[in-house]
Amino acid sequence: MNKPTHFILAALLLCSQHTLAATPTPAEAGTMSSSTLRFCPDKRSVGDVMPFFWKGEYHVFYLLNNSGNADIDWEHAVSKDLVHWRNMPAAILHDPADKAGPEGGCMFTGSIIEHNGTFHAYYTSWNPGNLAGREFVCHATSKDLISWTKQPKDMFGPDGTHYANHRERDFRDPCVVWDAEQKLFVMYVNANAPGKGGFVFGHLTSPDLKQWQQLPALENISGDECPDFFKSGETYYLHGCNVYAYAKTASGPWKFPTYNRVERRMAAKRVFDGKRHVWFGGWLNGPMSIPREVYEGPEGFLFMKPVPEVVNAFSVAALSVSNISLEQGTTVMKEVPQDYLLEATVDMSKGRDFGLIVRGEGIADTCRIVLSADKKSLITAGGQSLESRPLPIDFTHPITVQAFIVGGIAEVFVNSQYAATFFINQAGHTLGLESRGSVVVRSLQVKTQVAPKPL
Repeated sequence: MNKPTHFILAALLLCSQHTLAATPTPAEAGTMSSSTLRFCPDKRSVGDVMPFFWKGEYHVFYLLNNSGNADIDWEHAVSKDLVHWRNMPAAILHDPADKAGPEGGCMFTGSIIEHNGTFHAYYTSWNPGNLAGREFVCHATSKDLISWTKQPKDMFGPDGTHYANHRERDFRDPCVVWDAEQKLFVMYVNANAPGKGGFVFGHLTSPDLKQWQQLPALENISGDECPDFFKSGETYYLHGCNVYAYAKTASGPWKFPTYNRVERRMAAKRVFDGKRHVWFGGWLNGPMSIPREVYEGPEGFLFMKPVPEVVNAFSVAALSVSNISLEQGTTVMKEVPQDYLLEATVDMSKGRDFGLIVRGEGIADTCRIVLSADKKSLITAGGQSLESRPLPIDFTHPITVQAFIVGGIAEVFVNSQYAATFFINQAGHTLGLESRGSVVVRSLQVKTQVAPKPL
């Protein structure tokens, strides 16, 4: 794609201002954050996320490497409102003494399911020093979601018939769900077909969460890391780090929609809380993304919007304007707080492009969000990144934009359907509105959060 001349990008600045202050709360065996919006551990970054909802609480298990890429464990955070988070004790730890065994490397991605009063975690043991193979699917159980006991007798690898079984093969990221029609537990894994490169979605079933039958891989679609299987509306989805597929029955046939990426590359999963599927994303060089709802769209699309709990956390009005007309080449600048939620409704029926300049104190460090009617795209530019994603919407109708400008990350939502996340400058107090063609900003509000009370 040819870069527009007005996109001049600054050096990439990662999010270093999201670590949450914590204070002990012994009664809850964890520490409570004193800030809001994005959960971030006290050290390093949130990796792959594995959410689980139980009795009104959102449990997010996530990968955290303590000193490098050879000692990754499952960590644990909990929230009741998707805004305030509580750090919990680490859940599943690697075994440094098992240097050549399955537990001596990293405890990689998996999933959690409850059955008959017991919680079951399925995870990936990854150790390239293990001569039997670098990856195995492993099992741990718990009665309280806090203390976990490994079940080493339940560990298994690929069968060599349906899935490749050489030492460097992929066999990871188990996603386990209950199939009420078959009355079986179903597992999806990221695996390899024997004698072939690339990924496939491995398919397994079990009557008891202990003995697993390996079946042929899903047909017609390639696999992906961190698979997540769920149904929204009348559509079944298989969501991975990069792409998602859909089907009208749980058994397929599976296919990719015309645009098969719900967001930038993220290790993301969702959980059903009885009302909606709440999506969480990792790999943002620090915090977890804000929680979002994913839901069924037409023609296999998977739509995404921020959960209202996070939107409602921004309740202090900082700027409110309406009916701003922007003509070709016009730029309107406003002073805004450093961190905020922007909500706007824009009429682009006679316009070609509409741009929001965020955190821009000068040409050299501007970060932009651009709705392009010409290219039918959402373009984001900040730091050293320039990304464009298709935006298959009707530009002749009013368009809504929500943008969370917080710390070094912007999270943008268009029409409560399409999302984009990108890195931005850490500081800045100006907001710019610009256009190509005639654009009317019908309404625009900037809101901030209530300052948190000291703990």
